[in-house]
Amino acid sequence: MLTLAVLLAPAYESAADIGVVILEPINALGFFTRVGHAGTYLSNICPDGSPIRMRLCRPEERGGVVSKFSAISEEDDYDWAIVSLEQFLHGVDSPDLAPLIATPGLHTAMQASSFEAAFSAALSRTDDGRLPVGQWRTGLANRFTRSIYILSIATTAADDRAIVDAFHAAPNKSRFNFFYDNCSNQTKAVFDLIMDSTEAIGDRASGLTMQTPKGLAKTLVDRARARPSLHLRVERYPQVPGTIDRSTEVLFPMENTYRNVSFAPYWYFGGFREVALGAMFYHGVLAPFRLAGAFADFLSARAGRLTAEQIRLRSLQDEVRQALQSAAGSGDRRRLELEQLNGAVVRGLRAVKADKQAEVDRVLGSDAQWQAFDREFQLAVGLVDRAGLSAELHGYFAAFVPTGHLSEQLLAYFAAHGRFYVDEDRRGPWIRLPLPEVRAEATGLSESHVLAGSHRLAFLVLAAVIDHNLYETGDRREDLEYMERIFTLFRQARRSLAAPAVTH
Repeated sequence: MLTLAVLLAPAYESAADIGVVILEPINALGFFTRVGHAGTYLSNICPDGSPIRMRLCRPEERGGVVSKFSAISEEDDYDWAIVSLEQFLHGVDSPDLAPLIATPGLHTAMQASSFEAAFSAALSRTDDGRLPVGQWRTGLANRFTRSIYILSIATTAADDRAIVDAFHAAPNKSRFNFFYDNCSNQTKAVFDLIMDSTEAIGDRASGLTMQTPKGLAKTLVDRARARPSLHLRVERYPQVPGTIDRSTEVLFPMENTYRNVSFAPYWYFGGFREVALGAMFYHGVLAPFRLAGAFADFLSARAGRLTAEQIRLRSLQDEVRQALQSAAGSGDRRRLELEQLNGAVVRGLRAVKADKQAEVDRVLGSDAQWQAFDREFQLAVGLVDRAGLSAELHGYFAAFVPTGHLSEQLLAYFAAHGRFYVDEDRRGPWIRLPLPEVRAEATGLSESHVLAGSHRLAFLVLAAVIDHNLYETGDRREDLEYMERIFTLFRQARRSLAAPAVTH
């Protein structure tokens, strides 16, 4: 079977990637540890008819994500499973069916729908037909529950074959240990298959002897800064707007001592306070690292090149300044040459900084662009025809203030009154919601199908998505391209409702 997969491998295998998948912490354990979860993204390796078999991808496929489990189900103790990237992120087979919003009801429906395609070849339903209990659910639709970063570097066809062979050669039996054989250990082991030992990723010191997701990310970024030929690319997938609790930023264990509110009472005790201050100095001054910063540095190929140029110029600047100090007693000509070189380096750094900010604005949107979105949305909300809305929904729009509260209200209303399901005609997630004057209205919950049903309901869904992103912090909202697509759909829904046109 592996031989056949190799023969069918796409001609562009050399353009493949391997990535560290960083999932932000959730739930009670995540609140106290803040370390999050890790997986491995393989852009040229896909499930081979089963989550416990893999092969090289075909040209139309986007790769898979390997996750490590403590118990994939009550009846099966597999150590790892692979699902497609889209199933892992959104719980669907195609990116154009990705859900726009997230509620517990929709999450359950998506998992039930995706089980057959992603896990049924390896896991069995219970005797009474119910879905098995276990961690397999954490391998599906992860953007419902948390924000995700993927830090990827280039691989070769030989790398990909080596990874497939290594997974198939090892027994797939769960041996999870939170401290020394966890999800981060597995991701590190996969990277170790293709990276030189001198460039191995991982940071047990910052993890207090543990490998952690943030430790993997930090060392991979360090390697890419030192060797631009790795072509690091960082992608961010914000948590989908919804009624599910929001994830929190990934931290190192010792960062908890001064950044996690649950540790605040311990500052009154001697010893702990000194340890926390030491951790603050180390992580805040000596070795600072945030995923949001890495994302800005490597969010595109151009941003990566500009980051490499910044690093080169800063190194040159250090050399020139040291030379200036050494030339304090030398002739005026030598010192003048060094001062001119230093001035040129400073100007170069300013130019690169401006170019890099322009690239970040191109991808994420400038302040002016987000303000324009805000003005258009506020005007649109003020002109909403509320005739077809319930009294409760009418009140939400009448009391609108630009804070993101409208999104919270609409999403809670959907969760309380809507029925969520996955369309049988392969049209992805849908919602059916009772509205005045009709028994119920339904529409799709993906970009490709949100206007396929009730445009009145589509308007409400898109308003919730826009309101959430407009008033979310910059490192937790969608990028400019996504928002432009959503606003295009929003305008179409408004026009179909015969509301006055609004220009951007």
